[in-house]
Amino acid sequence: MKNAFLQDKNIPENIHGLYNVFLGEYFWAPAFQYHNIPYYNHPGWEEFTSESPYQVLITSDPYLRDESHDRSLEESIRFLLPCEWLVEKLGLNWGGDKAKFFNRHGDLVAFDPSLHTEGPSALLVNKKILTDFLSDSDYDLLWVIQGEKRISDGKEILDSIEISGLGTMENGDLSFHINTRRFTPMKWRKTKNS
Repeated sequence: MKNAFLQDKNIPENIHGLYNVFLGEYFWAPAFQYHNIPYYNHPGWEEFTSESPYQVLITSDPYLRDESHDRSLEESIRFLLPCEWLVEKLGLNWGGDKAKFFNRHGDLVAFDPSLHTEGPSALLVNKKILTDFLSDSDYDLLWVIQGEKRISDGKEILDSIEISGLGTMENGDLSFHINTRRFTPMKWRKTKNS
């Protein structure tokens, strides 16, 4: 998989949040359980790719709330939560303060910093607690890296570079394998007859 181009594969991703579930209803309430199925983009464990013998689980869960009719929100919010499986395995509880999750000792284990500081949404997890769990339970952590850089004249794409890779963590050390390939899109030009 290190040299494979993941854009060519149908790999799992979770980009859709649950619109009909309130934050305090994660992960126990009937509203969450009702929506915690593949139809609502919560497939659980699934094949990484059709050529891979491994099963993967998306460990973050996007949370999204649009402006509300009761004016409790003035604008939409979006951030990442740990998935239900990770919450259960690490023994986490929601602390009632935005998206902070604590263990039974009161240690902050997982949170999205974008709720407290400017910047992109990201799920941050206490490295020691996570690596201890991974080591004890024989699970591995995998990051899928996909991207594209385009050059455009404002009317059409002139050139493009695709970026694809995997990141892993072994014994607490991160390792990334990144591939790039150039992709020049077909240029469509109007002819006199079109």
